[in-house]
Amino acid sequence: MHDPQPQMRGANPRPPRHRSRAVPSGDHRGWLQKYLLDQKAVRNGNGFTTLFEDLRQFWSWYAADEGTVSPMDGLPRPKTVVTTVPVLTADQVRKILAGCSGPGFEDVRNRALVLVLLQAGLRRMEASALNIGDIDLHEHTVTVARGKVGRPRVAVIGDDARQAIWKWLKLRRRQAAGLGQPCDESCPLFTAVQTGRRLGPAGVGAVITRLGQRAGIPDLHPHQFRHTWAHENLASGIQEHGLMHLAGWTSTKQIGRYGAAERAVIAGRRHAVRIGLGSAR
Repeated sequence: MHDPQPQMRGANPRPPRHRSRAVPSGDHRGWLQKYLLDQKAVRNGNGFTTLFEDLRQFWSWYAADEGTVSPMDGLPRPKTVVTTVPVLTADQVRKILAGCSGPGFEDVRNRALVLVLLQAGLRRMEASALNIGDIDLHEHTVTVARGKVGRPRVAVIGDDARQAIWKWLKLRRRQAAGLGQPCDESCPLFTAVQTGRRLGPAGVGAVITRLGQRAGIPDLHPHQFRHTWAHENLASGIQEHGLMHLAGWTSTKQIGRYGAAERAVIAGRRHAVRIGLGSAR
């Protein structure tokens, strides 16, 4: 039997992220206007546009079911904002890697972490959740058991990341032995220095922030490596559906954002050639 209920994110026919806040039974429109103003102040442009469309779909379904008018009718749609995501330059990447090039435990771990983020395009929570058994050094692959949308996927790493992980695993086993801990395929890949426990998402962020400060890159965060990874893949000519699979995306909207950055680079190179600034390379 066909269910007229709209299939929104989370498959729940109510406005997202305010389940604990009762929607007034009277002035729905007034409540919505205040709620949208509050959300606009704390969300970025793309996030607010997505919220607005989710609410519009819900209230359209509600109005049709109740035989009334949607309180969203007449509210101006927010303009779609296409932001250019920040990507790291080759020089910045070199400086970051130079800051974790030593032979010590923390440097070896940090270098492996950076290269996994950069070459596999993982989110911080995905890197944190990696176990030793998720790494296949022979096949140059990293298995993400559970991504952002709950779907597993396989990412690919290059020789630099492969070598860095191999070096880290040697120290990782030594660390586990010293702490009397197991170190098998079910154990976390990236661990804290003192405890040997899994390096959580906040720990991943703290590591990257410190490396950014050391490299002179203020406000460096783990997702910039994912931005850079996607940007470089698009620049190399990867097919969009292939990038979607590797990144664990379910929509082409993300590709539009990363593609905007790459199109800007290409346009700038062509302009440089036209005005005689030298090679486009």
